[in-house]
Amino acid sequence: MEKGREKREPTYTRAQLSVFTGFLGSGKTTVLHDLLCQIRHERVGVIVNEWGDLSVDEALLRNTGVENIRELLGGQIFCSCLSGSFLSTIGSLLDLNVTTILVETSGLAKPATLRELVGEAEKRFDGRIEYQGMVCVIDGERFLKLRSVVKALDEQVAYSDRFIITKADRGDPETIQRIIQVLRKSKPGAEIVTRAGKPIQFHTLFKREEALHGIPDPYDPRWAGWGEGGRPGTITIRSKDPVGREGLNSFLNRMLSQTFRIKGIVLVQKEANPILIDGVEGTVQLFPLEAEKDPIRPERMGITLIWKGPAPSREQVLQAWRECTGTEGV
Repeated sequence: MEKGREKREPTYTRAQLSVFTGFLGSGKTTVLHDLLCQIRHERVGVIVNEWGDLSVDEALLRNTGVENIRELLGGQIFCSCLSGSFLSTIGSLLDLNVTTILVETSGLAKPATLRELVGEAEKRFDGRIEYQGMVCVIDGERFLKLRSVVKALDEQVAYSDRFIITKADRGDPETIQRIIQVLRKSKPGAEIVTRAGKPIQFHTLFKREEALHGIPDPYDPRWAGWGEGGRPGTITIRSKDPVGREGLNSFLNRMLSQTFRIKGIVLVQKEANPILIDGVEGTVQLFPLEAEKDPIRPERMGITLIWKGPAPSREQVLQAWRECTGTEGV
């Protein structure tokens, strides 16, 4: 080494890590879209975790202008099946010197291992991340009904530090107050924000001076298993050809009563743009996707159905698809 020249260690930016959880269809992607639109000019990275093997949320979030979006498909980050990939993905975003990492968990996340996962991340990245807590997105219309049959909802609440109640403009005020009471009982003093048709403000959600609630111990026996319906099954199907809108609606309506969630992207005959499918227990909506700079790749096309319990056979679902749409699916 030349005299007077000192060896310099590489400098790294410290990133704030925030996790967003919430049951299927609660509005996590909408909330993240709100926030990303407000911080799009910051160095932000996003990790989207999908229970199935088809990603829809990534396409919706990318139109905020945020480019550093990573996907983890086929499970949940709190399980050994994806926890290693999750940590590696955090590392890849840190290498880009992002200052904020936002994580959208699967709607079927069971975060009992949150403490271990955060601890391993802090250890592995040696002070380069600062955990900001977990935000639980609560469905203002369905939360009280669903928590009686799906244990994951109360588990998500127990491990969260802040709460956003969505669809507050659709539910009656008494129901919203009952939800708030449930949340207060589980996490006294936790911040609760309601979203009633308008974006929430990022600066009101994260008050940096607030202390986080301690992460509960892992492996609490209350969260063992999935509840009376068992582990929800998942099937993803893809159409070989564009489908008629009437046949697509017929198929979706046949599936709705059996599923917690239906979402996907398909090509519809006589439609200029791909169609986004957004179905939540009894209601399904179809939206044309805005034309993007880069067209949606074929592997992103398809429909994921998450069932209330074990899934029917793939052949049964494909048979229903053929009967309703007159096209072949795979």
